[in-house]
Amino acid sequence: MVNTAKAMIYSTKPNHISDLNQFLTAKTTVEIQQLFDRIQGLYGQKGFKQRSNPNYIYLYSLITQFPDEEIIEPNKVQIKYYIGIDEFLVYDL
Repeated sequence: MVNTAKAMIYSTKPNHISDLNQFLTAKTTVEIQQLFDRIQGLYGQKGFKQRSNPNYIYLYSLITQFPDEEIIEPNKVQIKYYIGIDEFLVYDL
C-alpha cells in the first residue's frame, strides 16, 4: 500500500513525496486506510496513469478489507523500508 501511494505521488507531484512520512505516524490500520484514501484522492486521479491497471484495482480492493489492528514497531520498520524503495512493486510506471 505504501509503495502504491508512492507511485501515485511520484507520477503526479514528485515534490510531495514527503507526504509518505505520514504513514509512520499511523497508530492503527484504519488510520493507514484513511491516509491511503486521502493520498488516492489527491494524487490518484487524472495524473495517475495506472488507475485502470488490474494490479492497482486488486490492491485497492484488498485495502478496504484490512482488519482494524494496532501498528506495532516491526510494522513501522517495514513501512519505513517501503517508503525508501526506489522502484514500484505492483507495476511499472
